[in-house]
Amino acid sequence: MPLPTFTTISNTPTPSPTMTRTDAATKLGLSPTALDKLVHTGILDLPISTERVSALSDRPLLSVTSGELTVLRTDSPQPASDDDDRTVIGFHTSMDNEEICDTSLRWWRCDPARVVDNKLFVVTIATIPVATFLITAHIAQLPSGKRTVRHHFDGRLLARLQADGRVVQVSEVADLGRRVRELMHSRIITLSGGPVGYLGPDPERAQPRR
Repeated sequence: MPLPTFTTISNTPTPSPTMTRTDAATKLGLSPTALDKLVHTGILDLPISTERVSALSDRPLLSVTSGELTVLRTDSPQPASDDDDRTVIGFHTSMDNEEICDTSLRWWRCDPARVVDNKLFVVTIATIPVATFLITAHIAQLPSGKRTVRHHFDGRLLARLQADGRVVQVSEVADLGRRVRELMHSRIITLSGGPVGYLGPDPERAQPRR
């Protein structure tokens, strides 16, 4: 009788192609509410893809060793307030480039000189970068309450996230390509009391807040 030929059967179950909302939130280290933002903005589809969640969770956490990055944390499209000249605020992967510029560059409570000085301005949904701008100017301000002012910036859209999950370079600026690719394929956490935060080498500005 000839010697036996062997094969093996794996004891590891084949992973499911989809995930529950709770499991996806746990894998990404997000609250269920933050996970819903990824669904409502088109970053994750329903049913939630295990492969897509794994790709997002494998992204490195961005840190800054010098300089500073302005970070706008936004949500799915919502109707703008009556005193706003926008129709909606927020982000969705189905938006065209002009719509992303329109909703992202105004009106925000922030330090306008700091935003202009930082130059790079990234928009995030639940730690995931969805658009990056090169800020070129502070062009207007709008009173907001008795003591605060909201600001409008002019900027050039450099890269964005599309509905198919790909990051697309919209325009190219010398010496910024590597930085933009690096931040658009990362995850970003900032500490801020409002939508606009700043990521820098100061550890007090990098506490987790999602």
